[in-house]
Amino acid sequence: MSAKDLTDKAMLISLSISQWLARIRDPEISKKAIIEADAKRSDIVSTTKSLIPVKGSYQALRSAINAIKVYHESMTLPWKRTQRILPSARYKEYSKEMRRLVSIFESIIPKFVQEFPSLKQEAENDWGTLFKESDYPEFMDLSSKFGISLSIDPIPSEGDWRINLAEEELERLREEIAMQKEVRLKTAMDELWSRIYKPIKHMTEVLSQDKPRIFKSLISNIQHIVGLLPDLNLENDPEKEKLRKEMEDELCDITADMLRDSKVVRNETLKAAENLRVKIKKAGKIENNDAALAMSGYGSGVVFKQKKMEM
Repeated sequence: MSAKDLTDKAMLISLSISQWLARIRDPEISKKAIIEADAKRSDIVSTTKSLIPVKGSYQALRSAINAIKVYHESMTLPWKRTQRILPSARYKEYSKEMRRLVSIFESIIPKFVQEFPSLKQEAENDWGTLFKESDYPEFMDLSSKFGISLSIDPIPSEGDWRINLAEEELERLREEIAMQKEVRLKTAMDELWSRIYKPIKHMTEVLSQDKPRIFKSLISNIQHIVGLLPDLNLENDPEKEKLRKEMEDELCDITADMLRDSKVVRNETLKAAENLRVKIKKAGKIENNDAALAMSGYGSGVVFKQKKMEM
């Protein structure tokens, strides 16, 4: 499948999250540290204050926001800036789960507002003379600092232009759009290769240890990508589908208990996972870049603005 065939198969999703971050840079503390250290440069120290303790409803808010980001990015692939591409076949599932996660997020906000004065008082006790009232939002404005917005757009088609240009210029624009779509599709598919590779690589690392700590996520992360691949494989790439079936056949029927209880099962599973790791790395042309793999599918990519979600 080429990029021009995507319009009926996928859509573009933008997620925006607004939140009060509860931290602020304090130049006065930085200046004192520089003077006390007799530092030669004034730009080598930057102090960030944590304005309230991470506990209770504030910790729950952070967890809820993280859950929204992780789910959003696990179901989509990168496209353009804040836009990510979602397979149309997954929209119903995506919208249902996002409504559930956003509902949890919104239910925590009043609890946080109620707890805010006591959290602020605790911060004042902790910071002593470094506490500044001006670092904090007005109590009445606090709830407006939090919000979620989702916008959905079709993937533009190079044939949709209706502007008054000469046919030669229109054709040039169509070619540029088609080229941009091809580049963005390649970027999305490169990330998909990394997302296929990452849980397999992690399994080989865990099972290679003498006394591995085995959690259910070792299997469930592989099952998750195996389940998503038929829809995220927007190019209908036969190589990805072949490897998906191998992952499903070789690894998805294993349980964490089976791996914990039997060294034989661990060794057989390690052999299968290592074989798949080598195949995926070669097929996806994946370089030895662990930092890039760690980021794959889990970047922030969020633009902050205050809206309610409508789906």
